[in-house]
Parts: sequence; C-alpha cells; structure tokens
Amino acid sequence: MKQASPWGWVPTLYFAQGLPYVVVMTVAVIMFKNIGVSNTDIALYTSWLYLPWVIKPLWSPLVDIVKRKRWWIAAMQVIIGGSLAGIAMTLPGEHAFRYSLAFMWLLAFSSATHDIAVDGFYMLGLTERQQAFFVGIRNTAYRIAMLTGQGAVVMLAGWLEERYGTRLPEEEAVPAAWSATFYVLAGVFALLFAYHQWTLPHPESDRPCREGGNPLAAFGRTFASFFRKRGIVPALALILLFRFAESQLVKIASPFLLDGREAGGLGLSTIQVGTIYGAIGLAALTAGGIIGGIVMARHGLRRCVWGMTAAMNVPNLVYLYLAFAQPESEWIVSACVAIEQFGYGFGFTALTYFMMLFCKGPQQTAHYAICTGFMALGMMLPGMISGYIQELLGYRNFFIWIMVCTIPSFVAVKYARFPEKKFGEVRWTYQKFHYLCPRIGKMQEWLNWHAWKACNRLKRFGGSNPPLSAKGKRVRKAANSFFFFNGNAKKQTMDDLQHVGYSREVIEFVTVAKEFCNYLENLDEVETSTFLSKMQKFIPLIYLKGSLLPSCEIDSLGWAEDHVTEEDYNQLHSTLKSLLGEHDEYLEVFDDNMQYSEAPVVNTISEKLADIYQDLKNFICAYRGGMTEVIEEALWQLNSNFESYWGKSCANVLRAIHAAVYKVNNNEGN
Repeated sequence: MKQASPWGWVPTLYFAQGLPYVVVMTVAVIMFKNIGVSNTDIALYTSWLYLPWVIKPLWSPLVDIVKRKRWWIAAMQVIIGGSLAGIAMTLPGEHAFRYSLAFMWLLAFSSATHDIAVDGFYMLGLTERQQAFFVGIRNTAYRIAMLTGQGAVVMLAGWLEERYGTRLPEEEAVPAAWSATFYVLAGVFALLFAYHQWTLPHPESDRPCREGGNPLAAFGRTFASFFRKRGIVPALALILLFRFAESQLVKIASPFLLDGREAGGLGLSTIQVGTIYGAIGLAALTAGGIIGGIVMARHGLRRCVWGMTAAMNVPNLVYLYLAFAQPESEWIVSACVAIEQFGYGFGFTALTYFMMLFCKGPQQTAHYAICTGFMALGMMLPGMISGYIQELLGYRNFFIWIMVCTIPSFVAVKYARFPEKKFGEVRWTYQKFHYLCPRIGKMQEWLNWHAWKACNRLKRFGGSNPPLSAKGKRVRKAANSFFFFNGNAKKQTMDDLQHVGYSREVIEFVTVAKEFCNYLENLDEVETSTFLSKMQKFIPLIYLKGSLLPSCEIDSLGWAEDHVTEEDYNQLHSTLKSLLGEHDEYLEVFDDNMQYSEAPVVNTISEKLADIYQDLKNFICAYRGGMTEVIEEALWQLNSNFESYWGKSCANVLRAIHAAVYKVNNNEGN
C-alpha cells in the first residue's frame, strides 16, 4: 500500500495537537466567565490545568515502551473527542462547573500525551530532509489551531449566545450555546480521528522500545544530569520568573474585557473578544515572535535580553490604561491588545532561546523537555492566585500589581548567565584591534591560525613558529603597532598564549583529531580492509591523546557551539554503515544497560565512529575559529564527554574493529 504524502497528514496532525491546548488554556477561561464562575475560581482551577504539561516528561517513557506512536495518537484523539463531548453534555445541567472541569482535566492529560506521541511520530514518519522541510508547515498548522480556538470557536459561541438569547433566558442560553460549541469541537475530532486512521503512515521504526536498558533508570540519570548543570539555580529562577507578570495577566485579561463597566471591565461581547484576541492579538503575537527571532539571530542573546525583557513586561501598561480610561472604541482596545501581544511574542523569544542554549550538550532533547515543564510550572503557580488578587484589589489596582510583578523578571535576568553565540562579539581589546585592521581580522583569529598551522602534520612540535603567509605578516605588523600603543592588549595576548588551549597536549590532540576527521570526510573509493586497518591505528592513538588532555575549569557555558549538524552526523553514519556492510554490527560486552536487557546489546562500528567524529569535529572547529573562552569551554566539554561518551566508544569499538580487521584479511586470503 502506497504511503500518504506528508502534506496529507502533517498539517492536520499538528492542528489536532494545538486545538485542545488552546481550548484548555484560553477557551475555558472565557467559557467559565460567561457561565458565571468567579475570577478567583477561574484563575485557580484553570491554572491547575497546566499540570499535565508540567509533569509530561515523567510519563513520556511510557509512550516509548508501550504500543506504537500511531496507536497512542489514535487512542488520545478518541479520548480528546470524548472529553469535548463530555464537557458539552455537562454544561446545561446542574453543577456544570464541577463536572465540566473534570472533563477538562481528562482533556488536558490526553492532550499532553497526544503531544508526546505526535512529536515522536513526526520524527519516525519522515526522513531527515522532510523533517527540516515540514517544520515550518507544522508550526503554521499549530498557529492555525490557536487562531481557530481563540477566534473562530469563541466567535461561534458568541453568535450562538445571541441566537439562543432571543428565545431562552440568559442563564439557559449561555450554557446551551457553549454546549453546542463543544459538540462541534467533538465532531471535529471525530473527523480528525477517522481521517488520520486512513492517512497516517505505518513506519517500520514505529515500535515499542523495550530493549537496551531500563527506561526509568535512564530517565533518572537524565533528570539528575539536568540538575548538575552549571548555573542551574539562576537558570531555573529565570525560567520560573521571566513570565511572572504575564502568568497572572493572561488569566484575568479575558474576564476584564468581558466584565461590565460597572465592575471595572470593558463590557465587550463574546464575539468582540474572539475577534480581538483570536484574530488581531494572535496576528500581533506571531509577528512579534518572527521579528524577535530575526533580531536574536542578528545580535545574539546577550545584547538583546534586556530589551526583550522590557518588551515582555512594559506593554502590560496598556491594561493599566484600559482599566482607568475604559475606552468605548473597539479599535483602541484592539490596538492596546495588539501592542501587548506583540511585546509578549517579541520578548518570549529570549526565554525560548535561553532554554535552547542552556540545554545544549548531551541529552539536550530531554533537558529541554524538563525546562518546558518548569516553564509551565512558572505559569501555573502565579496564575492560581491571580483571580483572588484581582477580586481583592479590583481591576485597576490589579494591573498596578501586575506592573510590580514585572520586577522579578528583571532581577532574574541580572543574575542569569547568558551565553553569547555571536563570535564576533569579543572583549574590548580585540574590538579595538579589529577597529585598527578591519580587513585583516581579529587578534584572536591570528593567534588561533598561528597555533593551527603549528599543528600541521608536516611540522614538528618543537622549534620556532612556521612561516606566516602575506596575510599573516600584515596581521602581525598591525598587531605590533597595536601593542605599541596599548600595553594592556600585549599583556592580555601573552596571557592568551599561556592558555591551556595552546598547551602541547592540546595541540597534539588537535593534530590527530584533525587527521581522523579529514579521513572520515573523504572515504570515496576506500576499500573496507584499508578503512578498518586505518581505524585500528587511529582509535588507540585518539584514546591515548584524549587521556592526556589537561583539565580546565570554566565559569559559564554557552560560548562553544555544535558545528556538526544532525544531517552531517546521519550522512557520515550512512556512509560508514554502507562501507562496513556485514562487519558493522557487534555484540557489546561492557555496557551499563546490559544488566537490564533480556537480549544481547547490539551496537555498530559505524554509530560509534560517528559519535567519536561528532565530539572531535566540534572541538577542532571551536579551536580553529573561536576565542579563548570558546576553546576553554570546548576543552572542558571534550574532557567531560571523554569520560562519559566518546572515550568509552573508543575503548568498546576497538575490540570490534580488531575482530573485523582479521576477519576481512582471512576472507581475502581464502
């Protein structure tokens, strides 16, 4: 049977992912407000609905080890549809808030589980190239779901309220309108379930992961490694407090727009709120996120973080204006909401990018999931008490309180460590040197190139430095002039030359690593026997040089970046796997996971060599093109990974290579 095109299932799958989330987080607030629930109860109980997304990483291993991802998607869509129908059934009756909230909890847990399965299935059902291509498509589909929930669903409920209001009392018309709206949503999910049963592919790799170790033990190690990260305390403070004001505002903004003017609100209709938040507000939010990403890419996090923190918080002043002025013009209200949403989208980019940088390194996917859990916790806890605070203070004083609550985010930014990814942003002495010779390059680049040429395999490690090119001579001349006028820069440069990154052990390691990576990158027309013979000599030498690397301590993370992309890794892995053929697989004899496995643990030479290549290539790229801070962190990371990853890979794969070398030789001899 021919597999369906990704165009047929990726957009609809991510639409199905976004719709229940916006129902739980946004639509529920407006619905409960319209059926007469107090702001205190709305904020408290709807904030609790964040909990499934907070603790989602805790049961994500269950989705991996029980059933296929496709099964989980189908099962969760059935439960989501049933939950929406349950909400629709309970709204017209007595105790509507209590019973509908119970179904909201079921909806939240099934939606969070659906997220896990969908994201996993996306990686299994698409090739690497397709994953890269469809990432924008899936994000657009998710945004359309948000627009549908905040706009179309709310506007439909408002229209039905007006229709039912002509023949029913208000206390019956509003629940009936929202009940009909949720029946429509349940029908939408019934159609999505049937459609996905027909269109979702059946990837061969979509199967339960029951081998290779105890997943719960692996999760425990991942969780522990997250809390051992450097700078974990200020990082968690930033993640929890960056949206401290927004977490309270988001629960009260819609009730404020809906409440009558006598209660301090703006007295807008449900249709008007759906238009303002669902169309205008979401468009401004999306635009802010796009522009924030562009600005971040150009200038880096460290230079943008204060401005983005201000953009996140200062626009909240528009609600203070709305509360005191209570304008009657819908255009003014729309403009104010658009300003606040644009600032939120623009500023939130900083937190997202910070979490990405903070989680870089081994297990970064799992660590990022933990970060998002803490981020949801930071939204849940303050939101729970926001309704009580609003009813205690009134709308005007509540929005003053919101402005006070912006202060913790600025304090958290002050004490957080923000790694800088713009390598051109160097210390002031290098900037001055760059000003003196802008066409030639920076002082540190000269130093790194000098050291790089010294580790050429045709040169000896002793003696004087190798001759410089004409460009290098111009750099040296400019450097001498610079040193003559700036004694501090000369002292700093001499200190750099004494840096651990320029020690004999590091230069020797770079020499071997460079040759190893170059060889793996040029395997065209290489025979299997020749390749294995080369690896038999490379691997023990790499292990020896790695074991002699000097240790170093670093103050902050984030200077070094990964140069080897996932596409690079997969391409090399595929090349090695094809080259090695039947000699690729081997049985592992020293693996921590063997104690949990009922079957032998199988590894491949190609995967281990690709792992070694990834760590070594990242280091030598940082060494050649980075600053001393970059080299220092890259060396620290290399040493750490030697102990935990690539050093073990060298030791384990050497036995397999040894066996393969003599097996190939014997076959050729026969």
